[in-house]
Amino acid sequence: MFLKSFSQLRTYDGRADIPNSNRTLSQAQTLEPNNPRVLLIEAISAFNTPAAYGGSMLNTIQLTSKAIDLFAEPCDNICWGHAEAYTWRGLAKQSSGDSQGAIDDWQAALSVQADYGWAHFLLKKIAKLASNTNQHKDEIAQRDISASEARQRVKGIVTLRASSLTQHMKR
Repeated sequence: MFLKSFSQLRTYDGRADIPNSNRTLSQAQTLEPNNPRVLLIEAISAFNTPAAYGGSMLNTIQLTSKAIDLFAEPCDNICWGHAEAYTWRGLAKQSSGDSQGAIDDWQAALSVQADYGWAHFLLKKIAKLASNTNQHKDEIAQRDISASEARQRVKGIVTLRASSLTQHMKR
C-alpha cells in the first residue's frame, strides 16, 4: 500500500508533490515502524534532498544502517531492499569522502544479492577510476623525472654558455 501510493505522488507536470509525499511517508512510518523499506525510502529522500532543505549524507548513512539492521529479521512477505540499502549507504559514504566504506558496502550488497547489477556497476566504476588515478600518478612521476633531467640540461647549457662567454671576453 505504502509504496504504491508513494510512487503516485507526482504533480501534473512531473514534479514531486513534497507535502503529500511527506504525509505518505509519515503515514507509512505509523503503519509499519519496523519496515526497513520505509527507512530505505527515507534514506533515499535524505540523499537526494539538498542540505538547505534538510537532506544530509550523515542522515542517509544513519537511516540505511537502521534499515540494514532491520533486514536481519526474517522476511516472508515483501523482501526487496536489503542490497539497495547497502548500495545507498555506500553512495552516501562515497559522497562523504569514505571511498573504502563505499566499496565495503557495495561488496556487502553483492553478498546479499550476488547478481545485483547496480553494486557491480559501482564497483567497476570505482576500480576504473582508481586505475586512471594510478596511471595519472605514473605520468606525473615521469614528468618529475623529465623535469629533473631538464634542470640538469639547463644547468649544463648555462655552464657551457658561461664558459663560452668567459673565453670570448678573454680574446
